[in-house]
Amino acid sequence: MPELTDNQIADLRVLQNHCGALGAELIVIGAIAYQVYFPAESRHTGDIDFGIALDLYDSRNLNADFLPTAGSAS
Repeated sequence: MPELTDNQIADLRVLQNHCGALGAELIVIGAIAYQVYFPAESRHTGDIDFGIALDLYDSRNLNADFLPTAGSAS
């Protein structure tokens, strides 16, 4: 099982709470996800890659709630 720092865990919880408010799902991908499913492999990383799964219609809410400085969604 990958070792996450307390800060990484706290950040993931905040992201998960925001995603839950949008009805979206936080998905951990990349080497961390690989380590969870294949712990015997020697693939390691220090960062966490993630995606947010949500309905395309709800992407406007994502921009409004998560990314207020990213510009307008059109």
